[in-house]
Amino acid sequence: MSGFADMWRQAGEEDWEPSPGAYKVRVIDASAFVSRAGTEFAKCTLQVTDGDAKGNSWDHLMGFGSPVAARISHGNLAMYGLDVKTITDFYELQEAMPSLVGTQAEVVVKHNNGYVNTDVNRTFTGRSDVTTNTDQQQFETTPQSQTPVDDDDEPPY
Repeated sequence: MSGFADMWRQAGEEDWEPSPGAYKVRVIDASAFVSRAGTEFAKCTLQVTDGDAKGNSWDHLMGFGSPVAARISHGNLAMYGLDVKTITDFYELQEAMPSLVGTQAEVVVKHNNGYVNTDVNRTFTGRSDVTTNTDQQQFETTPQSQTPVDDDDEPPY
């Protein structure tokens, strides 16, 4: 579908707003920008990947207009997986944001005075490397030698 066709279809749709609760999401776009008023923001567009709302998306806006807002935004960006220790200015944040695209996370949505507040609970980095009993059957086992172990007190090196 062309860019125009996508925009045209979306223009006829109402914006979806998530209800309060927990959602499993994927970051489908991530950027940082300065508003017309001069305020700096980071933005992650989140798409629901599970449940009744699957396929819907909304923007998680993170501001830096006050020390409290900056601390909350810093924490959420770190939870998304951004290496916040390497960022020293807004330009570096702008450059780093696209690296979050594809991140899968669990977020919690709250509503506060008409605003949608989103907090990142955790992110998913891939398949667990912890094995279960059924996983153990998939691994090859090496037979143990039946040769007796030499019990002398000298180290083998």
